[in-house]
Amino acid sequence: MCSRPIYDTLLERCARTLVGRSYSAIRTVDDIPLAMRPRITKLHGTFPTHRPFILTEEDFRTYPSRFAAFVNLAQQAFMENVVCLVGFSGDDPNFLHWTGWVRDNLGDSAPWIYLCGLLDLNDSQRRLLYRRNVTPIDLTPLFPTDKFPDSGERQRLAIEWLLLSFEAGRPFDLMDWPSEPRPLSEPSPGLPPVLPPSHDVPRKESWQP
Repeated sequence: MCSRPIYDTLLERCARTLVGRSYSAIRTVDDIPLAMRPRITKLHGTFPTHRPFILTEEDFRTYPSRFAAFVNLAQQAFMENVVCLVGFSGDDPNFLHWTGWVRDNLGDSAPWIYLCGLLDLNDSQRRLLYRRNVTPIDLTPLFPTDKFPDSGERQRLAIEWLLLSFEAGRPFDLMDWPSEPRPLSEPSPGLPPVLPPSHDVPRKESWQP
């Protein structure tokens, strides 16, 4: 889940290239009842025509009253799912309000939230996130600036490493048995090594009469 404002249609266009998985897009509150999961939800408007765009401080301040349906949808997602945040600082006022509401209502039963990226956190920032039920996964030590001086390339490689790690950790799909697990995507040159997959693959039967 990427929680920073995204106004373009990159996610939707990428989703159309996937095989075996179809995403519904929620662009306005009118789309909510009709959208089947999995979904791409555009909380802040989207180009070219779906307005209003949520851009200014006043837009974000009045968001809970103007877009209550989207607020409820976001809070429900945080109540029901373990969430991974990518491309996000974790200090958005609406995010803090939504996750605080979940903690108030679910207490210790609230699902964990994971914040992933080049966070470069100090100890006090890390403790603050833990108090908010957010577990930071800081990739900064894997991508030091002296080895990755280009900030854009550094961000790209960090996200690639994260996605490859998700791919490597995905459980084996029993529907694929007896085929072998699919090989991992080829990493970019210079990418720090990703832990090898630890698939618990069922073995083929060797019984003979």
